[in-house]
Amino acid sequence: MSTTGNGASPGDSFGGSAVPPAQENSGRPAGPPPSARGERRRISERLAEAAETTDSTETGRARGMPSSSPWQRSNSVWHRAGIDWSRAEPAPRPGRPATVPPPRKATQYPAPVSPQRPPEPAAPPTSPPDKAAGDDKPWEPPQRSRRPELPLRTLAIAVVAVLVVGGGAYLLFRPGGGDAKKKPTGPAAVAADRLFTLDPAATTGGRGHTLDDVVASGSTAVAIGSEQGGVYSRAQFLTSGDGGRSWRVGTVRTPDGGDPPPGEYPGLLAGGAGSWAALGSTREGTIEWTSHDARTWTRRPLSGAFGPGDTVRQLVRTTSGFVAAGTTTVNDVTQAVVWTSADGGSWTRLGGQPFGPPAGGVTVGLTAVAAHGDIIVAHGRVRITKTVVKRVRGRRHKVRRTSEREAFWRSPDSGRTWAPIAVPQGLGSSGDVVSVAATQSGFFAAREASRRTGSRRKRKTVHFGAFFGSADGKNWTKAGPLETRGYSRIGKVRGTDAGLTVLVSVSGGKTAVMTSGDARTWRHVADLPGGRTLTGAALTSQGPVVTGRLDGGEAYLTMAGAGDVNIAAIPDAVHAERTVAGITADAGRVVAVGSTNGRPALWSSADGSAWSRATLPATKDLGRLVDAVHGGPGWLAVGATGSRAVLLTSGDAATWRPTPAGAGGDFAPSAAAASATAYVVVGGAGGTNAAAWSSANLRTWTRSVNAAKGDLNGGDHAPRWMSDVAAGPNGFVAVGGLTKNKVSQPALWTSPDGRRWTLSTTAPALPAGTTQGSLTKVVAHGGSLVATGVAGAYVFTSVSADGGRTWQPSALPGATPGTALTAATATPRGFVLIGTAGSDVAMWTSADGRAWRVTRPQGLGLDGPGVQRLDGVTVLGASLLAVGFTGDSRTDRPTLWRTPAP
Repeated sequence: MSTTGNGASPGDSFGGSAVPPAQENSGRPAGPPPSARGERRRISERLAEAAETTDSTETGRARGMPSSSPWQRSNSVWHRAGIDWSRAEPAPRPGRPATVPPPRKATQYPAPVSPQRPPEPAAPPTSPPDKAAGDDKPWEPPQRSRRPELPLRTLAIAVVAVLVVGGGAYLLFRPGGGDAKKKPTGPAAVAADRLFTLDPAATTGGRGHTLDDVVASGSTAVAIGSEQGGVYSRAQFLTSGDGGRSWRVGTVRTPDGGDPPPGEYPGLLAGGAGSWAALGSTREGTIEWTSHDARTWTRRPLSGAFGPGDTVRQLVRTTSGFVAAGTTTVNDVTQAVVWTSADGGSWTRLGGQPFGPPAGGVTVGLTAVAAHGDIIVAHGRVRITKTVVKRVRGRRHKVRRTSEREAFWRSPDSGRTWAPIAVPQGLGSSGDVVSVAATQSGFFAAREASRRTGSRRKRKTVHFGAFFGSADGKNWTKAGPLETRGYSRIGKVRGTDAGLTVLVSVSGGKTAVMTSGDARTWRHVADLPGGRTLTGAALTSQGPVVTGRLDGGEAYLTMAGAGDVNIAAIPDAVHAERTVAGITADAGRVVAVGSTNGRPALWSSADGSAWSRATLPATKDLGRLVDAVHGGPGWLAVGATGSRAVLLTSGDAATWRPTPAGAGGDFAPSAAAASATAYVVVGGAGGTNAAAWSSANLRTWTRSVNAAKGDLNGGDHAPRWMSDVAAGPNGFVAVGGLTKNKVSQPALWTSPDGRRWTLSTTAPALPAGTTQGSLTKVVAHGGSLVATGVAGAYVFTSVSADGGRTWQPSALPGATPGTALTAATATPRGFVLIGTAGSDVAMWTSADGRAWRVTRPQGLGLDGPGVQRLDGVTVLGASLLAVGFTGDSRTDRPTLWRTPAP
């Protein structure tokens, strides 16, 4: 058996679930106390919606619902049997895979796509389309179709299962006996992708996509990468079961069937014969994924075998399991290290220095690893330090000299023991081995080679690749040359059971794709055009598949010789970026700000139900609006594109124009506030200074200054920044942070008019037991202020009753490590803070900022499987109106939540 891992570092530096979102729940305010039947029905609908967001084969309980009632547990049995008490629809079938077209120019990528997963063309629609802005009842969720009728036998079995499991669950899990009261549900959020529309003129989705490698085994191919940007960044496993001709997005989940955390991406991949593994890296450590079928991937818990100083660079599949190789730092010295695993999920670190470098040397890293059966061949570098005697002016001196050279090792037992080997030169070769790879027939190593040809007067140098082969990794012989027209150099050498794939740079900026079964005879499959960086290649039963990225940053996938794959046509592979970052209500209008398709976006509404998208000044730069406020002269929205601040003004929230004299080019806005006499925008400047701009009329703007020397100014190693600002009866208060002794600390500034700012000496203190942190938000209610902050994994709040002169800490009940505060506002009755606890939304309310009450809202976009977050909240009449998103490892969509104001 040969490896189906690439055995070489991916093209990019090694860094680092297939479900549709739940449908909208009703957003109607709560009415009279429901009947028992109605209560059961509502609970059933919510659980069915949560079940729709999990794979049909999963039986694990939905995340975020630890206190399920017996009726919920009973309903889950019905749901797994294919029967729902509610109107919930069945999960849609997977969309038709994207196929490789005949050779032609590829469609521009990424094209704007809907975040909805399209159904099978032959299947009837599972539900009517979402209501558009302007519908008579935009808050009503769409009607759902019932499930098809089931045979009586199936129904009877399900009934018995419900009675047994439901009754057992009631006896085992009822809280405090049968008289316990159910938790009230309250209004849920609605999916708002029809309300906060995309840019109709956009030609791209605005998100970043990567494809970092591809591995094949027979007709199965897997390409790994990521979708980044927007509100939810996710790992992606693109899988093909027909040799690369059609592709689907693989399912990614945790061992209990939930969704993995966002922002984790695979960088290395290996697999075959029913066992696949991938590795990635985050700040928390090395991340592991495993799969038995290459379609469903399980994100494993962090392994203790990988330490904080470890970097994994190679991963291969052996007959016995998997072998990973990389580097670690010991006493400021980099050394090679190896890990072994039987299943790709549990890893063992080999101790010591398993590669046995020469005396006085150390193996500093492995550049390529290949496996054939349980035999592994590794190519790396050793650093040797020797003491030599040198004569200087007739006198002898001992001098230490350090040099590096390539080295090879062989393991006969799947990585447990290693011994040095030699790979010969020859065939006109010179220099180090470019790469090693393995196929079904053994190992191959490639070197660059050249020869002189022609007559004496017309002599020229011809470059080519020289390949060497070995059946057992120990005894190597010359295999043959690789020559092609316009040869420049070898880019990548990859092996699978089907043979070798070699990417060769040729003249004209092109890349030749060459394949061979024995490295003696070669087939020139195709020339890929320039303008792309290629990251991986694998030979399938149908031909070579190549991954990479275009110069514009878009991911690239092609079946060489057959045509490029339109990644945007793969269901759920590409989602247009759409972020609703903030919301403000004033003067009879509601304004929401954010971005779509990677560029600033703004929407307005008269009632918070029907929304219209504003036309903003055109820009080619990526960016986002982060805040909007209203004052006497009109509306102000702030954000940034590229490295430039964006300040937009409007008199009616419909027509927006840039300010005549905007903020300076080094200014990065974070928030804005308005009083009766002035507007203020705060943020940072040049990456080192806290900064603010002010205006009385929205036409002329003045950069704010220090009230005393150094109040705003930081330095390269001691930056200062403003995160938020609020207007109170005594002027403006801004919060943020500063760096003192290389440690961040909370910072607070005050200004009577927004022009001159004073750094306060009485900023809110960090919680006891923490040593660093900063302030994130500030909200004013009359003369009282509430400031929030973050200190490590903890959030904290402080309250001031005198306009920010003195502060007292206040505790948030239920705020455990990992809780985040994402939105804040003042209401006529006090303060509201919104955040996330785990992956669900939590809300804290207080009349005075001192005593807080926590509630856990329920429903779509608020709790359950996936990640829910609300990023902006405002008061509209007697209601709170909040915007955010709900997302999982497959897709994400914006949400809008209306609930009675506390």
